[in-house]
Amino acid sequence: MTIPHLKEQEFIDFLKDNGCVIVSDANWEDYDRIILKKDDVTFPLQLQKIYYYFTVCKICEDLHIEPPEEHLKVLQQIRNRKKGKK
Repeated sequence: MTIPHLKEQEFIDFLKDNGCVIVSDANWEDYDRIILKKDDVTFPLQLQKIYYYFTVCKICEDLHIEPPEEHLKVLQQIRNRKKGKK
């Protein structure tokens, strides 16, 4: 099984395709962050080479964006597995 992930530019493009805009990338070289905005919510995005499914799903959840299907599927499998062990 491969772990679902998005590369940095793929994730930024995904967020842009779902209503986010980059409002500042002025200090990305110093702080490894860009500032994005969706609707009235402004947030920093820590730049990483790879964003794994958990991070992608968490950010999507916070922004009320549907995460990529394979990311959500793996997250649900893990949550269901944890529920079964309790």
